[in-house]
Amino acid sequence: MFVAGLALINTLMAGRLLYGMANEGIIGRRFGRARPRRRTPWVAIVFTTLIAVGLVSTVDISALGGTTALVLPAVFAAVNVAVLLWALNRTLMRRSREKVA
Repeated sequence: MFVAGLALINTLMAGRLLYGMANEGIIGRRFGRARPRRRTPWVAIVFTTLIAVGLVSTVDISALGGTTALVLPAVFAAVNVAVLLWALNRTLMRRSREKVA
């Protein structure tokens, strides 16, 4: 049951990630579609669910678990580095505008 809960959380998280990337124009706009009442990114969630079902039904579950355990921390680290670089770039741009003015 614990694994099923983690799978659900990962699917919803991946759907939200695709939704945000679509709204920023990084990926196709289709993933940015959301239900009008609650703003649930249904297209992205359905897409990630289909990928998860495909992987679970075709790949050995122990290999999938090991890959997930390796990839999730790597993605977490990459996102954190990207945020730090974004903040640094924003600070440098602000300073360069202050010098010009």
